Amino acid sequence: KTLYKKATKLELDGNFDRAFQLYVKYTEEQLRLSRLSSNPAARDIHKSEAAKGLERAEKIRLKKRDLVTPVAKDHFAQGEQLHVLQQSSVVNGIRYPVWNDPASFTDGRLRLINISSIDLTNPRLSPEQISHSATWREPLYPVPDSEIPLCPEDIIQHVVSDCSLCAAIVVCIDHDRRFGSKLGKSALYPQVSEGVPTASSSKTHSLRVLFNGAYRKANVDTKLPMYMDGRLMCMSAGKKGALWPSLVEKAYMKLMGGYDFPGSCVTLSIMAATLTGWIPETIEISSSKFERERTWQRIAKAYAAGECVLTVGTGVKLPEESLLPLPLLPAHCYAVIDVIDEGDERQMTILDSWVEGSQPDLDSAVASMSLTQAEQPQEEKARSRKQNWDDVCAVFDVLLLNWNPGIFKKQLAFHGIWTRNTSMDASLPRNFHLRLSVESDEEADVWILLTRHVVDTKDRKDEYISLDVEVEHEAGISHSGLKVRRRKGAYTNNTHVLVKTRSKTSVLAVLASYDGAYDSIGCTITAFSSAVIRWAGTPSSLPYSETITGALTSKTAGGNASLPTFMINPQYYLRIHPDKSAKANRTTKSHVLIMLTGDRHVPFNVSVVWSQGQRITDMVKSDIALTTGAFKFGHASASKMLPPGDYTVIVSALEPRQTGPFSLKVDSSTRIELTPIPQEGSGMFSKLIRGSWTEDTAAGGPSFNRYMSNPVYELKLPSQSQVKIRLHLATPDSSIALNVTLFRSTPRHTLGHHVATSGPYADAVCGVVTPQMTLPSGSYFVVPSTYNPGVQAEFKLLVYTSANGAVVELTHVKGMISDA
Repeated sequence: KTLYKKATKLELDGNFDRAFQLYVKYTEEQLRLSRLSSNPAARDIHKSEAAKGLERAEKIRLKKRDLVTPVAKDHFAQGEQLHVLQQSSVVNGIRYPVWNDPASFTDGRLRLINISSIDLTNPRLSPEQISHSATWREPLYPVPDSEIPLCPEDIIQHVVSDCSLCAAIVVCIDHDRRFGSKLGKSALYPQVSEGVPTASSSKTHSLRVLFNGAYRKANVDTKLPMYMDGRLMCMSAGKKGALWPSLVEKAYMKLMGGYDFPGSCVTLSIMAATLTGWIPETIEISSSKFERERTWQRIAKAYAAGECVLTVGTGVKLPEESLLPLPLLPAHCYAVIDVIDEGDERQMTILDSWVEGSQPDLDSAVASMSLTQAEQPQEEKARSRKQNWDDVCAVFDVLLLNWNPGIFKKQLAFHGIWTRNTSMDASLPRNFHLRLSVESDEEADVWILLTRHVVDTKDRKDEYISLDVEVEHEAGISHSGLKVRRRKGAYTNNTHVLVKTRSKTSVLAVLASYDGAYDSIGCTITAFSSAVIRWAGTPSSLPYSETITGALTSKTAGGNASLPTFMINPQYYLRIHPDKSAKANRTTKSHVLIMLTGDRHVPFNVSVVWSQGQRITDMVKSDIALTTGAFKFGHASASKMLPPGDYTVIVSALEPRQTGPFSLKVDSSTRIELTPIPQEGSGMFSKLIRGSWTEDTAAGGPSFNRYMSNPVYELKLPSQSQVKIRLHLATPDSSIALNVTLFRSTPRHTLGHHVATSGPYADAVCGVVTPQMTLPSGSYFVVPSTYNPGVQAEFKLLVYTSANGAVVELTHVKGMISDA
């Protein structure tokens, strides 16, 4: 109420701008409270108050438009962050709430409460389970209060195709065995003590998973899929009989939509990160960028220190069997349960959880719980094998690592939504921009993780994400010539992308991109570092914004600024209005941000040029007020403080053949206008003449006394017409200066007085052009020339006329007007 009262008082005092800001803030706060409230009556009250604040804000906006600054959306507001997490709570039609404070579970033994309100739907059985007549049944032996010690070899994958989840459980058990970390099992509740799951009196368990940006609760009962004789038809702990791995699998399969989850797809193997909250990293061994030695050094050191766990995956196609150092399955995930780095010995112990055939029944499993690892049957131990690092690199396609976030002192998370802009081409990727401030006297590691939220694991396909991180330059990105900067993070259909960099004190520009067919997709961007880090906001949090869509086509793709066709690129007139606030003066600059989103296969650049808003034909470095710098695939962005005035914005690709749609957005701290600039000769008829200066016709300029020997073209106008003529070389050459001049024709077919000229001889890459002027009907002569004689080259002459039926043809003249 206090905000509303302040806004009302400011409105009555005539401070409409500030009143508008407070009314909007009041509306947002009431909406946030309505989303958080569980009381229907309270929700209605908050919504009513929000409508009241919105009504006042809208009235001020409509009546005092010039006095009101638009309110930029605060994506970092608590309400906005919670809204994203709430929107991503429903997965495959089931709501998975954000995990509550553990105190809400405690009754002395961390047991669950309020059982009647939770979803206990069983996950869908896989076709393989159905074909074996699986039924849901209670295990004969519940999870005991005392923990059953497990070894990595105890985990068995049976008929369910979830090798990646099995491998994740195995590496968690391996880490617990070595460091007592309780990884994996500590995600299952209730617990008898911290990290140790126990039997539930209500036969209900919850799995705590980091999913869609937050720790969430996946609830299951204790029934498991079994054969008719009581044997488990899911992941098991073999003869040890511990059931927590089976319950973890059930809860995770529920989250993923069923036991038919495609776990054999190694690109989706992020289960360890989901169960532990660790940082996933995918390293493609088959990539040309793979660094074998550096990767080994990182893994060996981190594994020994307990800082990472890892799995390896094969591709769809395997090398010839004779070349394989061990039997492997295609598209299969294997756990790494040891890393040996001693002198020249560099080995990994690879474990396959898959066991073909049946498993022991539960009675024999319980009877053998006391068996040591040495007493286990030899065929089970054979599932693991030591492999040289060179062999690992030769036969596996991918390394899947998970890093302990505890190696970093600082961690930040931001939750956002990729929303389709209805004014954009539906085929374009969507981008989310963030700014991360890093404070460190020395270079420090900064890792940034992008996670795409998943709400449908079955039907949604062809969704790709990418993450790009670079240092933001305070004065705009420097001009980089024709350099093409490829994105650090290529597009992937994985749900996670990790970019690692090092930085001293600076601001990092973070660009998260989504390319897919869906309208609203949540994402989480998490930053890790031992340096001081904080979000510096979003670049797009400026109050004024203009968005325009366009395309580089065969007629408008002119390529980079070194080409004569650069002038045909799409161009826009940008007017930046002065700041009218009380604190502003004539020298006050506006904060301007340009952002382009385009086809991810096209390298783009955007340049803002000092001008009067007219079309630019050529560009030099001194003309540039702001540029996005090196050409970047699928996007371009830059920001700078610019004085008010008129500018030309030019969108270009590296080469003329590179075409595709784009969306250009300009944000500003003051009011702006952005409008397309018509192409040269727009609305006029045009004729393209191809010619050349030969040994006989390369006569040079008038001072060399052979000017009339240059090629001469007769222009016949059937009626009064606007005329404009451009001359440029077929192959650019900065050493050749050009001129084109238009003369009247005389009755004796000689050159009369000149009517128009392109001016002094110039070597601009785009050539030279005459001013547009109105001419009466009649005959005229066009003379293209180089300054120096003897320059043999091909040229193009482009003649624009507003009158239809104009004729341009090569001719000969008898002399100058003085000879007439």
